[in-house]
Amino acid sequence: SRFRNVDGEFVSLMRRVSSRPYAMEALNIDNLQRTLDRLESLMVAIQRALGDYLAKQRSDFSRFYFLGDDDLLEIIGNAAEPGKIL
Repeated sequence: SRFRNVDGEFVSLMRRVSSRPYAMEALNIDNLQRTLDRLESLMVAIQRALGDYLAKQRSDFSRFYFLGDDDLLEIIGNAAEPGKIL
């Protein structure tokens, strides 16, 4: 999925950053700012797509209208196991 790709790349980049004990050394990582900007734009697109999906679910199922995003995601994520939804 797109999120896993972004997450994996971010974790990899943060490992490279954490291996440098001084902030000034971390700033010398090639394309650090460009990579962070690109990852941010990808995360914004993912967040927007998730918001659109949740809005569609709310419009298709009116009982979801008053649920917050976190609760709705939990319900959708546990749809196969109704016992987990409280």
